[in-house]
Amino acid sequence: MHRGRTLIALAGQAGGFNPGMAAYGKLFRGTYSPVRGRLPVEIGGAGAMTWEPGSHDRDRAVDFLNSKVIAIAAGTNEMQRNGISERILGMPRELSVDTRRPYREVIREEQDWTAPRI
Repeated sequence: MHRGRTLIALAGQAGGFNPGMAAYGKLFRGTYSPVRGRLPVEIGGAGAMTWEPGSHDRDRAVDFLNSKVIAIAAGTNEMQRNGISERILGMPRELSVDTRRPYREVIREEQDWTAPRI
């Protein structure tokens, strides 16, 4: 790191990388990967999840089992959507009334809250 800045931030300042734009690629992969992993199972049924020892057919099963990882790792799809809306589209942040309070207080109040839930 250079004076507390990450390489990504430095690249963004130099005009070589926009962290907000990276969210588009991450969101695409997080949305597309589960579809891609599910297709062989939908087409081949349960047989798509089996393979002979030593064959490359196991890749279908591994793709299916790992298909949700990209949607969660390094920020969920919802987090990427928030980043796009705030950083690229300039939309305001979602209202939050507990940003300056310790998490344990927020949880304690949630447990004591007796108002009807919708």
